[in-house]
Amino acid sequence: MRYLQSLLSFVLLLLLLSSMAFGQSIIKGTVTEAETGNPLPGVNVYLSGTTLGASTDENGFYKLRTSERGSYNLVFSSVGYGQKAKSLKLKNESSKTINISLKENIYQLSEVEVKASNKKWKNQYEYFFKQFVGRTERAEGVTIENSWALEFEENDNLLKATAQQPLKIVNRSLGYKMHVDLIDFRWPTYSNRGGSYRFFVRYKLISPESAQQELEWKKNRAQSYLGSFNHFLKTLYHERINESDFSVSSPNNISGLSKGETRYELLDRGQASRAHRAAIKGYKITRKVDIEYHGQAEFEFNSKTFSLPIYKEGAINANIESRIFLVDKYGNLLNPISLISYGDWADARLANSVPTNYEVGD
Repeated sequence: MRYLQSLLSFVLLLLLLSSMAFGQSIIKGTVTEAETGNPLPGVNVYLSGTTLGASTDENGFYKLRTSERGSYNLVFSSVGYGQKAKSLKLKNESSKTINISLKENIYQLSEVEVKASNKKWKNQYEYFFKQFVGRTERAEGVTIENSWALEFEENDNLLKATAQQPLKIVNRSLGYKMHVDLIDFRWPTYSNRGGSYRFFVRYKLISPESAQQELEWKKNRAQSYLGSFNHFLKTLYHERINESDFSVSSPNNISGLSKGETRYELLDRGQASRAHRAAIKGYKITRKVDIEYHGQAEFEFNSKTFSLPIYKEGAINANIESRIFLVDKYGNLLNPISLISYGDWADARLANSVPTNYEVGD
């Protein structure tokens, strides 16, 4: 009898392990130094926008397992080396080997004390923080730990920012640490709107210090995501507006482009890699559209059910002459300046962001 129980337990364990492995994709490879060919240890390798990532070992080898599906940017990033991104499409049980070489970047890092006493740099940093991190209540809990890595250039009422190394950002409002590779940032110095930025990001969950803090983070994440600009675009992309908690005034002012029209826009503007193009949808907005969200965030925590009422109001309008905007399945705009947002959406940026694989209750 005892033998049968042990055998049954063993079989159940095998079934559990096989079910966990089923449907997973494996991404692996080696990262080397471009000039020498030597392996690079400690390189961050991650799927941008998610919590999924790893670091290369002493032999420069990395391996990722994921059940995510769709098009992603696989990013390779390390202090002192250039960043690279590889577009890839994940399918059921796919296996990919991606080897990358990184070039060394030689920077003369400015002293932290010099920047801290530089009034102009401080003013530029404060403006950058408001436009990149945001102006909401969540932004008050965000810290850029290596802000000294930022360099600013200001010409013709335009502020440009670059980072000498990946930015280490901590969001104590939502419970995330973020590794951010800043690709481009440019913003008019006289306006809260009209600028743009591009970046790759990996999220890491912070271990909560108490159950109360964990619950608070779960509430904050749900309140940040539900009814957000990103949530709206994701709902629009998946054609779920009518069955969602979004209320759109004059919905006919937003019309979808055909696949041919979308493909033309992608090719004409050189946007998106080939791996991403098939999953992009295009839309045209004829005039300003007001949007409201009346919803509930419901999740369980420590055997209790929580229900949070959420209300947000925003609006969008075209910000470019063609009035066309392109969206991926995660609710991201391919051209960040193609739309201008208003209301609750106007000031919510990185501080209110959650991973693309986020689900309410995470």
